[in-house]
Amino acid sequence: MGGAVVPVVIGNTAFLGFPMVLGVFGQSGLLRAIFYDMGTLILFLSLSILLIANFGGNIKDVFKRILGFPVLWAFILGITFNLLNIPIGNIPASIIGYLSAAAIPIIMISLGLSLQFKGLKNNLKIAGLDVIVKLVIAPPIIALTIVTLLGLSNMEFTIAIVEAGMPSGMLTMVLAVTYNLDFGISADCSVVTTVFSLITLPILIGTLPFITGII
Repeated sequence: MGGAVVPVVIGNTAFLGFPMVLGVFGQSGLLRAIFYDMGTLILFLSLSILLIANFGGNIKDVFKRILGFPVLWAFILGITFNLLNIPIGNIPASIIGYLSAAAIPIIMISLGLSLQFKGLKNNLKIAGLDVIVKLVIAPPIIALTIVTLLGLSNMEFTIAIVEAGMPSGMLTMVLAVTYNLDFGISADCSVVTTVFSLITLPILIGTLPFITGII
């Protein structure tokens, strides 16, 4: 059961979310998506602790995985340099600029290579349910309700809705492997929701101006 539930909860807010948001909304949107992904990181940690309590495990391994996320360290370093007003100079800034330009294509290639289609037909019903919940119900109903209650507006509102509509993330497979859950279900949900998100995300982004106009 845990293998089926986890993919519905954790979205691919970084691996797919960052390139999508950057391409559509630019750097200002990407900045907000990074903050949103920090929420995904907190959710991942919370789920890990709950799974440890239910299935047993080593909490040290969880924190090792969290601390090993490059995005987290990049975020911490960026905030630190910003708050302390530490200049990094033109050369490091240029190098970071070149690396950031190459990151998006590499992420998309890695995402494509990581999808596993073998044995997909075994869990199509559960993966189909995941599509309905994660891509159809979550963004317009659950996420819209939450961001409205929080009083978010403008770009923050938009990015929160878009990120909520991302397919099931690869972190679901990490949890499945770590706690001996059904890895096949997690992998199949990630594949199927990623494929269907190519249809649902453009629709979601295209209807957001209409939604924000009503709100």
